[in-house]
Amino acid sequence: MDGISPQIAGKGPPPKYHPAMPLPTGQPNSDTAGIWRMFGVGWTLVCELIAGLLIGWGIDWLAGTEKVFTIVGAVAGLVVGMTGFIRSALAENRRMERGRKKERADDA
Repeated sequence: MDGISPQIAGKGPPPKYHPAMPLPTGQPNSDTAGIWRMFGVGWTLVCELIAGLLIGWGIDWLAGTEKVFTIVGAVAGLVVGMTGFIRSALAENRRMERGRKKERADDA
C-alpha cells in the first residue's frame, strides 16, 4: 500500500482533531464557520463584479459600442458587490460582538 496513509487503509489509530476541523458532531467550530462565511462574502463580491462586466460587455456587443457599457457594468457590479460586502461584514461583526458579550457574561 505505497502512498496510502494507515488511517485511510483502515489500519492505525484515527487521526486527532485539529481546531480547524469540524467537531465530531459534524458542526464546525465558530472560527471555521466565520472563515467560511467571509469566504462566501468575498466570493459573492467577485461574482457580482464579473456579472456586471459580462452584462456590460454583452450590451456593448449588441449595441456596437466600445467599452462604454463594460465600464458602466463593472462599476455597477462593484457598487452592488461592495454594498453586499459591507452589509455582510457589519452583520458578522455584530454576531461576533454578541458572542463576546455572551462569553463575558458567562465568565462573570
